[in-house]
Amino acid sequence: MLYTICKFIKQVYIRVYSILMTYKLIAYGAKIGNNVIFRRPLELYYPNALEIGDNTMIQEFTAIKSSKDGKIKIGKNCRINRNNLINGKDIHIGDDCVFGPKVSIFSADHNSKKGELIRLQGETTEKVRIGNDVWIGANAVILKGITIGNGAIIGASSVVTKDVDPNTIVAGIPARFIKKRE
Repeated sequence: MLYTICKFIKQVYIRVYSILMTYKLIAYGAKIGNNVIFRRPLELYYPNALEIGDNTMIQEFTAIKSSKDGKIKIGKNCRINRNNLINGKDIHIGDDCVFGPKVSIFSADHNSKKGELIRLQGETTEKVRIGNDVWIGANAVILKGITIGNGAIIGASSVVTKDVDPNTIVAGIPARFIKKRE
Protein backbone atom coordinates (compact mmCIF):
# COMPACT_ATOMS: atom_id res chain seq x y z
CA MET A 1 0.00 0.00 0.00
CA LEU A 2 2.77 2.43 0.95
CA TYR A 3 4.58 1.65 -2.32
CA THR A 4 1.42 2.46 -4.30
CA ILE A 5 1.00 5.78 -2.49
CA CYS A 6 4.66 6.73 -3.07
CA LYS A 7 4.41 5.80 -6.74
CA PHE A 8 1.27 7.93 -7.10
CA ILE A 9 2.93 10.90 -5.40
CA LYS A 10 5.93 10.59 -7.73
CA GLN A 11 3.65 10.54 -10.80
CA VAL A 12 1.81 13.64 -9.58
CA TYR A 13 5.12 15.38 -8.91
CA ILE A 14 6.39 14.59 -12.44
CA ARG A 15 3.15 15.84 -13.99
CA VAL A 16 3.15 19.08 -11.97
CA TYR A 17 6.84 19.66 -12.78
CA SER A 18 6.12 19.05 -16.49
CA ILE A 19 3.24 21.55 -16.49
CA LEU A 20 5.34 24.20 -14.73
CA MET A 21 8.29 23.59 -17.07
CA THR A 22 5.99 23.85 -20.11
CA TYR A 23 4.64 27.23 -19.00
CA LYS A 24 8.14 28.46 -18.18
CA LEU A 25 9.48 27.43 -21.61
CA ILE A 26 6.49 28.98 -23.40
CA ALA A 27 7.14 32.22 -21.52
CA TYR A 28 10.69 32.17 -22.94
CA GLY A 29 9.38 31.64 -26.47
CA ALA A 30 9.52 27.86 -26.88
CA LYS A 31 6.77 25.98 -28.71
CA ILE A 32 5.67 23.06 -26.53
CA GLY A 33 2.94 20.60 -27.54
CA ASN A 34 0.30 18.98 -25.35
CA ASN A 35 1.12 16.34 -22.75
CA VAL A 36 4.91 16.80 -22.91
CA ILE A 37 6.65 15.17 -19.94
CA PHE A 38 9.89 16.60 -18.54
CA ARG A 39 11.85 14.65 -15.93
CA ARG A 40 14.13 16.81 -13.87
CA PRO A 41 16.83 17.94 -13.82
CA LEU A 42 17.18 19.27 -17.36
CA GLU A 43 19.62 21.69 -18.96
CA LEU A 44 18.04 23.94 -21.57
CA TYR A 45 19.87 26.74 -23.38
CA TYR A 46 18.01 29.30 -25.50
CA PRO A 47 14.51 27.87 -25.02
CA ASN A 48 13.19 30.31 -27.65
CA ALA A 49 14.91 28.04 -30.21
CA LEU A 50 13.10 24.92 -28.97
CA GLU A 51 10.02 23.22 -30.40
CA ILE A 52 8.64 19.97 -28.95
CA GLY A 53 5.66 18.05 -30.31
CA ASP A 54 2.72 16.47 -28.45
CA ASN A 55 3.14 13.43 -26.18
CA THR A 56 6.94 13.58 -26.06
CA MET A 57 8.90 12.55 -22.96
CA ILE A 58 12.32 13.95 -22.11
CA GLN A 59 14.00 12.05 -19.28
CA GLU A 60 16.20 13.39 -16.50
CA PHE A 61 19.75 14.71 -16.93
CA THR A 62 19.17 15.57 -20.60
CA ALA A 63 20.79 18.71 -22.00
CA ILE A 64 19.35 20.55 -25.00
CA LYS A 65 21.71 23.31 -26.08
CA SER A 66 20.97 25.56 -29.01
CA SER A 67 22.61 28.77 -30.13
CA LYS A 68 20.93 32.18 -30.12
CA ASP A 69 20.02 31.91 -33.80
CA GLY A 70 19.50 28.14 -33.81
CA LYS A 71 16.49 25.85 -33.97
CA ILE A 72 16.00 22.48 -32.33
CA LYS A 73 12.79 20.67 -33.18
CA ILE A 74 11.68 17.41 -31.55
CA GLY A 75 8.62 15.77 -33.09
CA LYS A 76 5.59 14.24 -31.44
CA ASN A 77 5.45 10.92 -29.57
CA CYS A 78 9.23 10.85 -29.03
CA ARG A 79 11.00 9.25 -26.07
CA ILE A 80 14.33 10.87 -25.20
CA ASN A 81 15.96 8.71 -22.53
CA ARG A 82 18.14 9.94 -19.69
CA ASN A 83 21.53 11.63 -20.04
CA ASN A 84 21.10 12.67 -23.68
CA LEU A 85 22.88 15.66 -25.22
CA ILE A 86 21.31 17.51 -28.14
CA ASN A 87 23.73 20.28 -29.01
CA GLY A 88 23.73 22.56 -32.00
CA LYS A 89 22.27 25.18 -34.22
CA ASP A 90 19.93 23.32 -36.58
CA ILE A 91 18.64 19.92 -35.44
CA HIS A 92 15.35 18.34 -36.49
CA ILE A 93 14.12 15.11 -34.89
CA GLY A 94 11.04 13.55 -36.51
CA ASP A 95 7.95 11.97 -34.93
CA ASP A 96 7.85 8.68 -33.00
CA CYS A 97 11.61 8.50 -32.36
CA VAL A 98 13.16 6.57 -29.47
CA PHE A 99 16.58 7.42 -28.04
CA GLY A 100 18.42 5.16 -25.62
CA PRO A 101 20.38 6.66 -22.73
CA LYS A 102 23.47 8.81 -23.32
CA VAL A 103 22.83 9.59 -27.00
CA SER A 104 24.76 12.64 -28.24
CA ILE A 105 23.81 14.74 -31.26
CA PHE A 106 26.10 17.52 -32.50
CA SER A 107 25.48 19.91 -35.40
CA ALA A 108 28.79 21.74 -34.96
CA ASP A 109 32.47 20.88 -34.95
CA HIS A 110 35.53 22.91 -33.95
CA ASN A 111 37.80 24.14 -36.73
CA SER A 112 41.35 22.82 -36.43
CA LYS A 113 43.81 24.55 -38.76
CA LYS A 114 47.46 23.95 -37.98
CA GLY A 115 49.32 26.89 -36.45
CA GLU A 116 46.30 28.48 -34.76
CA LEU A 117 44.81 27.84 -31.35
CA ILE A 118 41.82 25.52 -31.79
CA ARG A 119 39.78 27.35 -29.17
CA LEU A 120 40.07 30.58 -31.17
CA GLN A 121 39.11 29.15 -34.57
CA GLY A 122 35.37 28.95 -34.13
CA GLU A 123 33.06 26.23 -35.38
CA THR A 124 31.62 24.79 -38.56
CA THR A 125 27.92 23.95 -38.38
CA GLU A 126 25.75 21.72 -40.55
CA LYS A 127 22.14 20.55 -40.21
CA VAL A 128 21.24 17.27 -38.53
CA ARG A 129 18.03 15.60 -39.71
CA ILE A 130 16.55 12.54 -38.04
CA GLY A 131 13.48 11.07 -39.75
CA ASN A 132 10.31 9.58 -38.26
CA ASP A 133 10.26 6.26 -36.37
CA VAL A 134 14.02 6.19 -35.76
CA TRP A 135 15.54 4.21 -32.89
CA ILE A 136 18.95 5.35 -31.68
CA GLY A 137 20.67 2.96 -29.27
CA ALA A 138 22.44 3.83 -26.03
CA ASN A 139 25.69 5.85 -26.22
CA ALA A 140 25.36 6.53 -29.97
CA VAL A 141 26.90 9.71 -31.38
CA ILE A 142 25.39 11.59 -34.34
CA LEU A 143 27.76 14.11 -35.93
CA LYS A 144 27.12 17.29 -37.93
CA GLY A 145 25.64 17.18 -41.40
CA ILE A 146 23.98 13.80 -40.94
CA THR A 147 20.56 12.79 -42.27
CA ILE A 148 18.99 9.63 -40.83
CA GLY A 149 16.11 8.29 -42.90
CA ASN A 150 12.67 7.23 -41.66
CA GLY A 151 12.57 3.88 -39.85
CA ALA A 152 16.34 3.61 -39.40
CA ILE A 153 17.96 1.92 -36.39
CA ILE A 154 21.32 3.06 -35.01
CA GLY A 155 23.07 0.41 -32.89
CA ALA A 156 24.31 1.11 -29.38
CA SER A 157 27.67 2.93 -29.09
CA SER A 158 27.75 3.70 -32.82
CA VAL A 159 29.32 6.85 -34.24
CA VAL A 160 27.32 8.05 -37.25
CA THR A 161 29.61 9.88 -39.70
CA LYS A 162 27.60 9.33 -42.92
CA ASP A 163 23.93 9.59 -43.88
CA VAL A 164 21.73 6.58 -43.06
CA ASP A 165 19.14 5.39 -45.61
CA PRO A 166 15.51 4.81 -44.58
CA ASN A 167 14.69 1.46 -42.92
CA THR A 168 18.37 0.62 -42.52
CA ILE A 169 20.17 -0.80 -39.49
CA VAL A 170 23.69 0.53 -38.90
CA ALA A 171 26.19 -0.07 -36.10
CA GLY A 172 29.85 0.34 -35.23
CA ILE A 173 32.59 2.97 -35.14
CA PRO A 174 32.14 4.40 -37.67
CA ALA A 175 28.56 3.18 -38.19
CA ARG A 176 28.29 0.73 -41.10
CA PHE A 177 25.39 -0.92 -42.90
CA ILE A 178 24.22 -4.10 -41.15
CA LYS A 179 20.99 -4.87 -42.98
CA LYS A 180 17.64 -3.50 -44.15
CA ARG A 181 14.66 -3.71 -41.81
CA GLU A 182 12.22 -6.42 -42.88
